[in-house]
Order: sequence, then C-alpha cells, then structure tokens
Amino acid sequence: SAHPQEGTDLPDVSFAEVREGPQVPPELRSGGEHEEDYEHHSDLRPSNLSPNDAPANDRVYDSFYQSNMRLQKMILYETTTRFYLVGYAKEKNYFRVLKVHKSTGGEGVDIDLDPIVYSGREVQKLLYMIHDGNRHAGGLKKTTTSYGIIGFIKFIEGYYLFLVSKRRHIGSIGPHQVYAIDRTAYVPLFQPQGKDHEQRYKQLFFGMDLRDFYFSYTYDLTHSLQHSLTYTQKPEYDDRFMWNHFLVEPLMQVVGKSSCWILPMIHGYFQQSSASLTGHVLNVTVIARRSRHFAGTRFLKRGVNEQGRVANDVETEHIVEDVSHSSQRLCAIRFSSYVQIRGSIP
Repeated sequence: SAHPQEGTDLPDVSFAEVREGPQVPPELRSGGEHEEDYEHHSDLRPSNLSPNDAPANDRVYDSFYQSNMRLQKMILYETTTRFYLVGYAKEKNYFRVLKVHKSTGGEGVDIDLDPIVYSGREVQKLLYMIHDGNRHAGGLKKTTTSYGIIGFIKFIEGYYLFLVSKRRHIGSIGPHQVYAIDRTAYVPLFQPQGKDHEQRYKQLFFGMDLRDFYFSYTYDLTHSLQHSLTYTQKPEYDDRFMWNHFLVEPLMQVVGKSSCWILPMIHGYFQQSSASLTGHVLNVTVIARRSRHFAGTRFLKRGVNEQGRVANDVETEHIVEDVSHSSQRLCAIRFSSYVQIRGSIP
C-alpha cells in the first residue's frame, strides 16, 4: 500500500458504465491478463482525437506528445503480478497507460509503455477487461492516486515507485501554472521482507521534506525564460537542475526524455507577488534553481570538483510579467527577465 495518505480530490474510475456498454470480445474475457490483445480490435482503438490534436493514424505514440501534453493526474491499479498506472490530461480528453511488473527483489524495474492514446470510455473498457481476466486472483484493485511520478528508488530489497500525492499551486508564468510538492507516496514494487536496514533507509529517504521542490506540467522550469522563448530545437531539460533525473532514469530508458510521463522537478526557491504600476498589473517572480551536481552543506562542499562542477551552483532568475497583456502564447506576453549565477569558490 502507498504511504503516506494521498490527496482525495482525484476522481475514481468506475467499471459500472463499462458493464452496461458494448460487449467486450469473448476472447478478451477468458482468464489471465490479456490486455495486449485489445489493440487488435478496431472497436477499441482511439477514435476521439481531432486532426488538430494528433496525426491521422489510429495509434499515437509518445513522440507526438511533448512537454505541453504532460499527464497531470494518475491513478495506480494493481493485480497480483502487475501495476497499471493510468495517466490523463487535465481536460480528461486523452488517457495513457503504463504497466510496471512486480518483482521478487534484486532485479531492475520492468516497465512496459502502452503506445495507444485512449478516450475515457476506452480506458474504462481496458480496465474492466484486466479486472475481468483476473477475477480468479482478486481482480484489479485501486492502489493510490497521484499528480506525477517523482521516480523509482531502490535501497536493499527492491524498487519503490515514488509519487506526488498532493500538490500546492504557488504561481504562474504566463499561462503556465507552477506547483510545489505538498505530500508524497511510495509503493513497493516487490514483497517487502521487513529487514532492519531496509526500514532504516526507507524512513530516512521518504521522511525528507520536499516542499522546496517545484514543477510545472507545461513550462520548463529547468531553463530560463529567455531560453524557453528563443530555443527552436526539440525541447530538452537542463539535467543540472532536474533533481529527480537519477530517479526517473529507469522510466526514461523506456519512454524517452520528452515523454508525457516525465515530470522534471527543480529544487530551490519560488516566490511570486503582484504589484500595480502606472495602470499596469505586474507579476514579479523569483526562481532559484539549485544544481544537483556537487551540492551539499557549505562546510563540506567548496570550490570546484574534478568534473568542473562548482559547489552549490544556483541560477536565480527575476521575472517581471505585464499581466495586463495576458495571452495563451508565451511569446505574446510582455516579459522582463534577469538571470544571476553564483557558486561557492573560496
């Protein structure tokens, strides 16, 4: 089970509507987990995507969904052998499915990406098929809800899935909302043995306060505003400031760095205030991005290491936004940005 208690404002997925809807093909209802077979039936393929949303083909792959299409809410289900993470957009107009196999301990994380984009009804049909195929073993059970994947972590026995269970809205940059982590949850992907060292490491790690970690579903907080407005290549995060980079590496190896499942998180400071000046309403924002390289207490981390990383490297950005000229397009808003860089060099 997940720890600690999660937020309660995420909707559950009911199987009632599925039972009353179109009949699931008989070959998908007979014992075992036959979820791979559904994609060969035309009535279960995505049908709700408009030409402006996706290519014309009936299967849409992760390469189409870049940072502005990141999944904002997730529900985790489990059977006796697997976890199913169902993620969906804020508008609930598309759903994705990630399958994680349960393990016996020492081995790595076994993740399968479902490349299909589902509508709400289609994902309900899929979940019911998995539930129906596993009735003999207890069916499909809801485990927890989440606002994003922090990553995967292993101590001694096996891997845990680390999730954001509660978020806090702290501001915005243009039309893009920014959140802080308020509460986390972890789910063991193995059967815990209760070893003393495992319990000790688990308490140390999951007991950390992550309220100074920030993320956005639609804006790249790892880069400055100037970079976001002028960079024309495929968006890539600055992994210096992506503090969950190591934790999401097992996931990135499967879904890619630009996947809608990847949620970069920065560590540092975020503060936003409003002011009125000569008839203009301004948002004044301060963002401090702390580098994950050569970070630590000032007593232990000083100077430059062998890789050229400066101790406690922090990039601080001051942003002034004219809210009077708001727009859904970042480049159409009046901004001023100033960036400072500091590091501890004796």
